[in-house]
Amino acid sequence: MKKSFGIIFTIFLVFSLLLGSLTGYAADWNDGTSGFSDDPSYWGSNYKTWSQGAAEYGNALNKYGCWVVAMSKLLMEVNAVPKVFNPGVFLRWEKENGYINSGFYQTNKGGSGYAPVAYAKLYGVTLTVDVYPGNMKEADMLKLLKDGKYLIVQVKSKPDHYVYVARDESLKAGKIYYWDSWTSLNKTDKRYKTVDKLSAYNRNDLGYKVYCVWAYGIKKKETKPATPQTTPQTTPPTTTTTPPPSNPTINPPVNPPAIQDYPPEPVKTPVTEGGYLHQICRKVQGLPKESGYMI
Repeated sequence: MKKSFGIIFTIFLVFSLLLGSLTGYAADWNDGTSGFSDDPSYWGSNYKTWSQGAAEYGNALNKYGCWVVAMSKLLMEVNAVPKVFNPGVFLRWEKENGYINSGFYQTNKGGSGYAPVAYAKLYGVTLTVDVYPGNMKEADMLKLLKDGKYLIVQVKSKPDHYVYVARDESLKAGKIYYWDSWTSLNKTDKRYKTVDKLSAYNRNDLGYKVYCVWAYGIKKKETKPATPQTTPQTTPPTTTTTPPPSNPTINPPVNPPAIQDYPPEPVKTPVTEGGYLHQICRKVQGLPKESGYMI
């Protein structure tokens, strides 16, 4: 009798754990008024200051959404979006079309960093993406910006963190600055709802380095946008362009920085975030892939 009771208890415990896991997964993807935190009420009107912390507290976009947010800022800059767009809208599209998996990990369908390219096509914009793995100097990144590129940078590993390069502000200052994205620490933490100041290329206090750069270029822009796969919502956000914030102070140099030779040719084979280094980092820390969590 005791043996039978033990077996029944074990089965009940396993089932409870499995149910809890499934419930947690569902909460990650569906927390919020409209699911995915894609309701415009979550996000401000200035896309440059979007931060993952604006999403529903505790869901996956809030905790691990740095790359989704960076790609959303890119799409806003190249004007390849529907009337109503935000990181939640893009996340929903990614999941429905196989560009992100259940672990909130970019699948690299089509190649590393390809999701914005596929999305932009829906709105009549043809993008290209070149991948530069490893370190890139600030001067080389500025050269890419001057050549008309839009940049997303991996600035941390253990855990991974991705940011969008503040294109206009960097060109004006002659230095690289990032529009960052941070998770919120609690339900009432307002600091991480928006990023109201730029992060510098050499922000040592956060341990930022350059691990990889994705350089996007506009190859072709159609006069009429293609029909989107998902129905846009109703009220468009008002996008504004804000000058560089007062902290840190950004003063254009008297003498422009010397621009080095053009950076090395991008790799021809896609670079996956699930490579050896990333997998080891994720496994050692017991963290989900492409976490984007800021310490």
